[in-house]
Amino acid sequence: MFTIIQRKKLTSSVTSLEVFTPRIAAAMLPGQYVSVKATPKSPLLMLPVSGWNVEKGSITLLVEVVDIHTRQLANNGEISILHELNGPLGQPSDLALCHDRELVNSRLLFVADGIGAAIAHSQMKWLADIGCRADILVSATTKDEMLFSSELERVCDNIYYATEDGSLGFHGPEAQLLEMLLNKEEKPYDLIIATGPLPMMKAVTNTANSYGIPVTANLTPQLCENDCQHGVFKISADGKLKNVATEGPEFPALSLDFEQALSALRMNLHVSAQQAVLDEEDAKILNLTDKSDKAFSKKQA
Repeated sequence: MFTIIQRKKLTSSVTSLEVFTPRIAAAMLPGQYVSVKATPKSPLLMLPVSGWNVEKGSITLLVEVVDIHTRQLANNGEISILHELNGPLGQPSDLALCHDRELVNSRLLFVADGIGAAIAHSQMKWLADIGCRADILVSATTKDEMLFSSELERVCDNIYYATEDGSLGFHGPEAQLLEMLLNKEEKPYDLIIATGPLPMMKAVTNTANSYGIPVTANLTPQLCENDCQHGVFKISADGKLKNVATEGPEFPALSLDFEQALSALRMNLHVSAQQAVLDEEDAKILNLTDKSDKAFSKKQA
């Protein structure tokens, strides 16, 4: 029984779900994700985990509304128990393999955009619990779409904001703000963990590389966008195709072919968009049929 304890709307298109699942909560490690089926007829959705509470036996998932299925999961209050919840999935972050003292003595920077803030928060909360407080550069289109601001401020050392419209923090792209930060830093970062759109992660990787700083790219947002019903999402890393779901979602950024990843994602999203139109039409037909059946029954009565 995967009971939804709390459903909370964060923005117009993003909802968080706190789900009771003690086994998964106890097994979660930073960098991992879960898959969900809301109902027996729903498709399998990959979702990021923004946090977990072992004592409470719960994990918190993030649902970004992009189609009829994510809208149903996010907004339908009648779905109080998930039909299926699998996890933890994927490989844990390399941070989980490091010694605590090594992490505490390291300088880490997260760069997150959109729902990437949820992924960064889960890792930064885990780090803070062992005494390591990292910095974060978090971005969004507008101030109102900025996710997990207060939560990130509680677990980070320094937080830097960037918005496309300038409504909060730096007015401009993440890579530009990153370069400004790196120019003034006396002690460089040991590692940057980036999660968000592929173009952003590519720009961050190029900027960090010019300063000799390694970058880890977390592809959970792309995994969530990818419709697993239409094939496995693979990315070229060091010239070899790798399954993001099982061999990721984190990879050394310099090993990735970002252009190939963009092409693969665009192709899958195109197929998913066509399917979404069909799903919407089916939903309308079912709704009309349901209304007709009710009207007919009422008339017969």
